[in-house]
Amino acid sequence: TACTNPGTPLTGGVPLNQQARGSCQGTTIPAAAQAIVGNAAVVNFISGPGYITLYPSNAAQPLVANLNYNANDIVSNAFTVGLGNDGTFNIFASSTTHFVVDITGYYAPPGAGGLYYHPLPYPVRRLDTRLGEITACTNPGTPLTGGVPLNQQARGSCQGTTIPAAAQAIVGNAAVVNFISGPGYITLYPSNAAQPLVANLNYNANDIVSNAFTVGLGSDGTFNTFASSTDRKSTRLNSSHLV
Repeated sequence: TACTNPGTPLTGGVPLNQQARGSCQGTTIPAAAQAIVGNAAVVNFISGPGYITLYPSNAAQPLVANLNYNANDIVSNAFTVGLGNDGTFNIFASSTTHFVVDITGYYAPPGAGGLYYHPLPYPVRRLDTRLGEITACTNPGTPLTGGVPLNQQARGSCQGTTIPAAAQAIVGNAAVVNFISGPGYITLYPSNAAQPLVANLNYNANDIVSNAFTVGLGSDGTFNTFASSTDRKSTRLNSSHLV
């Protein structure tokens, strides 16, 4: 189901060039896009420890890492990466591993279909499903039910700050606190879209794991949170919204 599926792992030490612009699975990243936002996951049952670096195709490989992994790891992280003039970026793995890239959005000039970035004055905890966490804007006191999306309002005022009605997407951090069920994954997606076959977070039993996210909003200002198994979750909008 991926736009690109070579059927072989990334080769350690050899950058893979990947096109970001263009159409795939019914959506288009335009030629004006200058950077993409998404989630990357290593599925490493092949080699020992290593790291992943994402960088623009017209830049030298930097001495930084987007992901660090060990043997027998499944680990993910959100990313923002610039694109070269040809709309591509490079993926470098220090050791041979399988790799998944899910794109959730892009940055382009506002006149070319992009959005402005608006930082919040301070982080806001929009949702916390744990019992007694009443400082969150929404605290249902019960865990997410596996297999049932939870619809969540993002716009409006809470904890002294406001996400306006014009906001089209939000940026933040999501955390799973899973002492209830076995392994699973979390998907955040706009309420007016079909649930995509992507994951923002992967977790195991007895895990506390987090990841940054960018998610679009439906016309009513909401987004959905899908958990493949029952777990507790908090969502902190610790950065911004996009208009």
